[in-house]
Amino acid sequence: MNKHWHFKVFITEDGHCDFERWRNSLAPQARAKIGIFINRLEATEKWSPKHVKQLKGHSKILELRIKAPNVQCRPLGC
Repeated sequence: MNKHWHFKVFITEDGHCDFERWRNSLAPQARAKIGIFINRLEATEKWSPKHVKQLKGHSKILELRIKAPNVQCRPLGC
């Protein structure tokens, strides 16, 4: 699969990744859905506003819109 984008996470000073900590706190189905969603975004050249939208009032912050079972996840990125 050709990747157009790369997702990176940041490790805090205490050696943790807040994104992974949050994702691991979710139900297994939601974790799987987020992983699939991110893999699809990496392979998509142009993202749909349905799935990724600029955060209102913040030109460099993007909101991922992930519909997982029983929860809507909206992690932020830049």
